[in-house]
Amino acid sequence: MSSEYEYKLSVVVLVYNTEEFLEECLDSLVNQTLDDMEIICVNDESKDNSLNILKRYAKKYDNIKIIDQKNTGGATAGNNGLKMAKGEYVTIMDSDDVVVEDAYEKLYNKAKETDSDIVSGKPFKYVAPYQTQLGTRQDMWDKERTVDIHKDIEIFYDVFYWDKIYRREFVEKNDIYMIPGKLYADAPMVFKAFLNAEKITYIEDFVYYWRHRSVNESITKSLTNLKNTEDRLDNYYVLKEYFKDEPELYNQVIKLYLERFIYPIKGILDNPIFKEAYLEDLKKILLDIDDVIDNKFVNMKYVLYTYLIINDEISILEDVLKNYEGVKDFFVYNGKSYWNLKYFRNPVIGIPDEVFEIRNLHQNFINIQDIGLKNDAFYIKMSIPPTLKIDEARIRFNGLTRKYGSKDDNSYIFDLNMHEGNRYDIELPLENLVNINFYDIYLEVVYDGKREIFRLGLNNFVDEMDENLFFEEDKARIVLTSNENLSIVNTNVDSLLNLDMDENRFKIIPNIEEINYKLGFGYGKDSYDVYFKRLSIENTDKFTNELEMKWKYSLEKNTTYRMFVRINKEKYLLKSKSFVNYEDQEVDYEGGKIRLFKDENDYLYIRWECE
Repeated sequence: MSSEYEYKLSVVVLVYNTEEFLEECLDSLVNQTLDDMEIICVNDESKDNSLNILKRYAKKYDNIKIIDQKNTGGATAGNNGLKMAKGEYVTIMDSDDVVVEDAYEKLYNKAKETDSDIVSGKPFKYVAPYQTQLGTRQDMWDKERTVDIHKDIEIFYDVFYWDKIYRREFVEKNDIYMIPGKLYADAPMVFKAFLNAEKITYIEDFVYYWRHRSVNESITKSLTNLKNTEDRLDNYYVLKEYFKDEPELYNQVIKLYLERFIYPIKGILDNPIFKEAYLEDLKKILLDIDDVIDNKFVNMKYVLYTYLIINDEISILEDVLKNYEGVKDFFVYNGKSYWNLKYFRNPVIGIPDEVFEIRNLHQNFINIQDIGLKNDAFYIKMSIPPTLKIDEARIRFNGLTRKYGSKDDNSYIFDLNMHEGNRYDIELPLENLVNINFYDIYLEVVYDGKREIFRLGLNNFVDEMDENLFFEEDKARIVLTSNENLSIVNTNVDSLLNLDMDENRFKIIPNIEEINYKLGFGYGKDSYDVYFKRLSIENTDKFTNELEMKWKYSLEKNTTYRMFVRINKEKYLLKSKSFVNYEDQEVDYEGGKIRLFKDENDYLYIRWECE
């Protein structure tokens, strides 16, 4: 590192009333594998205990610095932190989020290796304590690459400031700061950075967990707050000024970004206070975009909404939003597929066919004909509109892994069998889902040079499914989440574990290194449960796949404990077949015996027998 820089990286943390999450955020920073890192925490006059938490950490870690300012908003807080930074590179993060422990080392090393002004890594949504995909466009991070903003338009989906690091000299030279007072300050800052950067690099590694919180938790995330709506629409003119020398590029980028203007429309139209103002301002923006209806970037329903707004068909728009947004029917004609709403080819209204044309895959048109579990296998049959030119189709199982304990994408991906007319199926032995866990189920498709990922759910079923087929005893079950999305619980623990008992402890060694579950034993209430600890590798912060429980403080005399595996919030009793070459065992312990045994139903128990 050049002597002119005090640090390799300065991380600016925006803090405002996040005491519930702040320690987890700071822990993820102070445990980063990158050395020479400065952490600047900007407290925007928090009303809770956030400042005291910051002071406690600052006493313990000398690279943590605090700016305690009057409340002026996140944009000003971020700018104040950036201007104080002494690092060669800088980044900004929100104080309710989490960074993967080696994220900044990877981003910084790649920046130095490639001499890049900006390096971006993959973000995930963090619905505590689990991760999930952030949007359908994950292909931006499919491979390491240097991007060209004129060819790789899709990077403008990546409007987040927090999954990137920026060369500080580049930031200062080009005035890459957030606009004070703006709630949606991310896109202007990132777009301006993209436009001015000489080199932008994307890496495959995922680096950042954005915590998804209820809109009620933060005014800045309320979609129907008047200030939010005005701020959201005002971004159009801010961005247009940035692109004034490249109007053709801007027209493409703003079509891609258009979804952000229209996204909250349903809630806004239900609010008479600013419905009229919103529609008036949005119409001005839509009329300012060249060929706005010819938009291949956005969800097709937004193309329809765009047409209805610029043609003042608000009653039809409201009818579609309330009654027809989820319609799945499509109409195939002359090699094209169309959304078969009641307004399609209605001679009285006269909406052009192209407004209804299905050019991109949409959630509505993923149809599941059959799904279930049978003969130790998961199976699914599904279809999409036959006119879409699909290059690859896969079923994807995303494991619900705890956030920053894992640095790898916990997913299992399998090619679907492709048949004529865009019909797909697979029969997948459950043993191919190597790890016992909860998995969210996705369809992943590659077409038209892009990869998209769609969460599968009840809305994709063509007919009512037989839920009796959703269960395979002692193997797995398919469940519907609270949002009516499909998940599978893999509970197949057959011959997965090895055990070793002696007079001091009970050790379990899984056959695979990945461990996304807890093993334990208990009786009665959950408060009586005890869990095995994962053993660390000596003199490192890494862990083995070995689990250990010492008898001392774990057992009560003459009490029978059930052995279980805990997946997510659910517990499943272990059977002898879960272990390789299981045999009942007993060891001497403090004047008694500890017995491991199975009952007539093959379930496992532990008991410390004493007189």
